[in-house]
Amino acid sequence: EQLRDAADGNLGELRSRLLAGWVAENLLAEHRARRDWLPLGIQRGTGREGGLDFAWREEVIATPNPSFRRVDIRVFATAEESHSLAHLAGFVVNSPGSGR
Repeated sequence: EQLRDAADGNLGELRSRLLAGWVAENLLAEHRARRDWLPLGIQRGTGREGGLDFAWREEVIATPNPSFRRVDIRVFATAEESHSLAHLAGFVVNSPGSGR
């Protein structure tokens, strides 16, 4: 019985991590698709995937190349930000002709 409970807990954690990863990937993909030129700093928001609610924290950091910005996204099960379920780092580009 205890082993089954532990296995169920591990499966729940794996599922949460998988879905949290999708939240992070979707957020970065949306920025790229919209060609967002993100302001430096920290943004927070929420997302829902697979019937679960998540909180995300996105930090936008300058890079040595002024046409690129690094985006660090962390996704949490709650707004506490104490236990990150997923972390994704990527870049957005300020493409010429985008008017920004």
